[in-house]
Amino acid sequence: MKYQKIYDNSPIWFQNIMATLYGYKTKKNRYKKKYYEHLNYLKEVRNYSRKELKKLQFQGLMSLLKDTIEKSSFYRKLYKKIDIDSFKSIEDFTSIA
Repeated sequence: MKYQKIYDNSPIWFQNIMATLYGYKTKKNRYKKKYYEHLNYLKEVRNYSRKELKKLQFQGLMSLLKDTIEKSSFYRKLYKKIDIDSFKSIEDFTSIA
């Protein structure tokens, strides 16, 4: 901690103030705009139907797979003969195994 020496040598009442300010700063940093955006997204997804959830999972899986193939030479070579863009559902992934 940046102010550890000051904290250690201060009276208890001042340590309490420092701890309170540090906690406030930490809480403020933790709950920024991105946190609330993600929280709202989770509230929205909670109401999705099974079909919508399957579609969301498929999109996430495709995104992960494409990103992996793009960034990893091992997976690029492994899936070279498979047309990933032709996949339309999660069931199409059985051809990979």
